[in-house]
Amino acid sequence: MLQSVRFLGPWQPLCGGWLAIGHRPKIGYVKTLAQHAEAMLVTLLSEREGAPRIGAAAERHSVEWLWLPMESADIPAEERMEELLELFGTMKLRLGRGAAIGIHCSAGIHRTGMIANAFLYFLGIEGLETERLLHDLRPLTAQAAGAERLAWGSRFKGLG
Repeated sequence: MLQSVRFLGPWQPLCGGWLAIGHRPKIGYVKTLAQHAEAMLVTLLSEREGAPRIGAAAERHSVEWLWLPMESADIPAEERMEELLELFGTMKLRLGRGAAIGIHCSAGIHRTGMIANAFLYFLGIEGLETERLLHDLRPLTAQAAGAERLAWGSRFKGLG
């Protein structure tokens, strides 16, 4: 069933659940995602980019919504480290319960690639395996996220 709920990149099995990445979903997608018993949407958009609208759609359809507002694709400030660790901890817990988690920003490239890559490191996946998984999730994101953003993710190695 989950494979029919396309999230702009294919769903990848991970830690007992499923992960997908992509660009800003259409509101109707949230309703489709809700067909999975435990679904989560992680939004990396700022308020001005319409994140609350996606959150409202998630709430309407009983999809858990986590919002990490990012104004740009810049590497997050050190002050956000605790917030990121909390987000990743929640995501890891949900994956272990079989959740389907979709991560997105606007274009699904820079912010999405940076955060997804950091999350993979958090899970204990590293090096070439991280690169392979990110490519399998969405080749465009893996190719265009940027070396500095991807390298930043290694700081989460072993923290999960």
